[in-house]
Amino acid sequence: MVIDGRNWDDHFGNYGDNADNEDVDVMMVLMLMVGTFIMVAILVLMMTTMILNVLNMIVVVLVMEMMIVIMLTMVVELLVVVVVVVVEVMMVVVVVMVVEVVVVAAAMVVVE
Repeated sequence: MVIDGRNWDDHFGNYGDNADNEDVDVMMVLMLMVGTFIMVAILVLMMTTMILNVLNMIVVVLVMEMMIVIMLTMVVELLVVVVVVVVEVMMVVVVVMVVEVVVVAAAMVVVE
């Protein structure tokens, strides 16, 4: 799910070049919405079934913890992806700067 922040509104109040990391924001919000929806659905199902004993409560708590862990791992994976992309961009910038320095030095030698 990619939103082009250069041309369109990213639905977070950012326009144009200020819209950075919009994909991560959208993914995190979507995951939180899905997770809360599943948790509420499980709670409603457990309450509608009249046999809400200790075992059912333990199952609900375990499922909720699993959902939270899954959501956290997804967020961490997204953050890792963003960090890797930023590091790659920085490496490209450094390489371009080195190439520019070499080209300028070569041009100066040629001029002299």
